Amino acid sequence: MPAALRATVEEDGSIEGCVHQNHLIRVRPRSGLVTSDYLLAFINSEPGRSYFHSSGNTTSGLVTISTSIVKNCRIPVPPLRLQNEFANKVAYVHKLQAKQATSRRRMNDLFESMLHNAFAGDL
Repeated sequence: MPAALRATVEEDGSIEGCVHQNHLIRVRPRSGLVTSDYLLAFINSEPGRSYFHSSGNTTSGLVTISTSIVKNCRIPVPPLRLQNEFANKVAYVHKLQAKQATSRRRMNDLFESMLHNAFAGDL
């Protein structure tokens, strides 16, 4: 498991830095039908979130989702070729976002340096 995904499980079963209910549902896409990238994108999309929110049971403000609700979720499934193209475009966008974040950090560092020099009278 990559270091960024490692978590410490405490004696009481809780995971450090993670808030979750007392149960988790593991979903595995059907091989040859749906890619994990496409499935994840659908679940996190407005239609996916809306389905789970409206289908879940609400108690004290928490929405509980059962395995039967997950199994009954209807997912539009395009051909694998399109799902893979989608995944490539998502990866490209994530790469651009990472480059932008790096540029933003560098710009902020340069601005902070300029401010420091200006107030030190070094400009």
